[in-house]
Amino acid sequence: MSGGLRRLKEMKGVIELARGTAPEKPLDARPYLFELAADDVIADMRSTHEVFGPSAILVRCKSEADMLDVARRMQGQLSMVVHLETEDLELARRLMPILERRTGRIVANGFSNMVEISDAQIHGGPFPATSDPRFTAVDRFLRPIAYQNVPEALIPPALRDDNHFAIWRLRDEAPGMH
Repeated sequence: MSGGLRRLKEMKGVIELARGTAPEKPLDARPYLFELAADDVIADMRSTHEVFGPSAILVRCKSEADMLDVARRMQGQLSMVVHLETEDLELARRLMPILERRTGRIVANGFSNMVEISDAQIHGGPFPATSDPRFTAVDRFLRPIAYQNVPEALIPPALRDDNHFAIWRLRDEAPGMH
């Protein structure tokens, strides 16, 4: 069990909702699902720190204000996932600007993919992907955000299907005026 999972399990108010089967192979991982009240998250923001491996925390919020407050306090993440229905769009419009400041990828009604750790994986690269190829690519001139399966009503107007600004962009790996 990773240090991040141990930290979560020991935190005040954390409820373990589900645990997957024990790993069979050395690089397999056991998935976990936890629950925590918004008040407990705000009292101890360590619950929002990144945990490597398949785990998730459902945060119980008493109100919209609680949800937005928790989102504003979160640290940056590789990806953030929202599950919503059509009637949630107005609330999601208030949430999206907060999430866009804390992640480079927003996934709607799905789950972010797993990243296999292998010898072929690299995070560095030549300038400007990183200022030093020995380290993770963290220094960028642009701050792109990927919107995966996000309803059109929630993405910036320049990225919507009608592209009424006629902006050149990359969509589905094909450049053009989509």
